[in-house]
Amino acid sequence: MRFLTVPFVVIVVLAASLFCINEHTASAATFGAQIEASDDAADAMKDVATWQLDNEHTSLVCAASHFGLSYIYGRFNECAGAVEMNFEKPESTKFRFRIDAKSVDTNDANRDASLRGPKGFDTDQYKSITFESTVVKVKDKPTRGGKTTRTFLVTGNLSLHGETRQVELPLELLAVGKGSDGELRCGFISKFVVFRSDFGMDEMTNTVGDSVAVTFCFQAIREKVVEKKKVLDDVLKADARSRFDIGAEEDKDEANRLQELFGDRFDGSEKEESDPSPGQLQIEK
Repeated sequence: MRFLTVPFVVIVVLAASLFCINEHTASAATFGAQIEASDDAADAMKDVATWQLDNEHTSLVCAASHFGLSYIYGRFNECAGAVEMNFEKPESTKFRFRIDAKSVDTNDANRDASLRGPKGFDTDQYKSITFESTVVKVKDKPTRGGKTTRTFLVTGNLSLHGETRQVELPLELLAVGKGSDGELRCGFISKFVVFRSDFGMDEMTNTVGDSVAVTFCFQAIREKVVEKKKVLDDVLKADARSRFDIGAEEDKDEANRLQELFGDRFDGSEKEESDPSPGQLQIEK
C-alpha cells in the first residue's frame, strides 16, 4: 500500500488550515496551552466523551497534478464524524468519518460532473467515503515554553470507490477550548497522500496524476452529558424517541451508548431527527 507517512483521510492537499479553528474558539495555540487556559476543558478531559464533527468549521481539501504543469485544488463540502476520546487513556480514542462523495467541489461544474461520474467517484454507486479507526497510538512532543503537541497515529480502514484499504493517518490535536456559545470544542488537522489507483480509480493517471494530497482540518463539539436520569424521566417519560436520542436510559451502559453514536448514526439507516447536531451529515441512500 503506497501511502506516504504524511498526515490524514480521503483524496488530496492543502488549504484552509489558517481558518480551521473558529475565530470565536478560545485562543490557545497548542494542546498544552489550551488545557492550562481552561479549567472547564481540563475537567472535560477526565472522562470519556464523544465529540461530534462540526461541518461548518471543517475543511477537507484536495490537490492533484494537471499534466505536471500545476495543481488543481478541490474540496468536499459535506462531512460528518465523531471522536470518542478519553484524555487520560488517549490510546482508546476512536475516530469515525463519513464524506458525501457528491459534495466534491473544484470550482468547475463540468469537472465536478466528471468526478461524480463513472470515470471518477461514481457517486451513484458509491455515495460515501468513510474512515474508521482500528488502532490508535499517541505521540506527545514537548515544545518550547513547556507546551505539548499531541499527535494520534491512527490505523484504520479507508473506504473509497468501493475499495477498502488499511491506512495510517497522523491526526494532530490543535487545541481544546470554548466556542462562542460556551460549548467545548477540539480541533484537529491531518495531511496525507492517497494513490487513486489503489482504490480502482485509474482513469487519466498519465494526465491528472495518480497521487492526491489531502489536508483535513476540523472542529468537533463535545456532547453534553446528562448525569441524572430522574430529571429526564419527568420530562421525557412519554417520549421514547427523545429518550433514545439523548441516550438517557439507565439500563444502557456507556459502551452501548457509544455504540449507538458510532454505529447507528453512520449505518445509513433512516431516522427522523429534528435539529441534527452540528456537522451531522444526512446522506442520500
